[in-house]
Amino acid sequence: MIVTVKNTMYGQIKQFSYEGEEVSVPKWVDYPAVALTTGDHKFPVRIIAREHIVKINGDVVKSKVVIPATKRQFQVTGTNGNTYVVTVDGAYKSCTCSGFQFRRSCKHVVGVE
Repeated sequence: MIVTVKNTMYGQIKQFSYEGEEVSVPKWVDYPAVALTTGDHKFPVRIIAREHIVKINGDVVKSKVVIPATKRQFQVTGTNGNTYVVTVDGAYKSCTCSGFQFRRSCKHVVGVE
């Protein structure tokens, strides 16, 4: 399978193609996605959000996945007085604190749930 995606990072629109065999999307992925094998033993699967896909095997993808806007952000003050931003978008949660970056969980996220 060859998947072409649109990347709009840094204000530029670029298209990239990824080739691999389609495999099942891991359970921890909580958004519509496609998973492809990479052939790399360190990172064996590439996960691609369906909203970024523009072509599959050369065929233009006409229907876009519409994800409802459920994103909410909260400013949370930590125990040392630092302010962190907790983002809740459906089942996806994140925090700007260093603890979340390492553990993918923190007390700030738990506090806003």
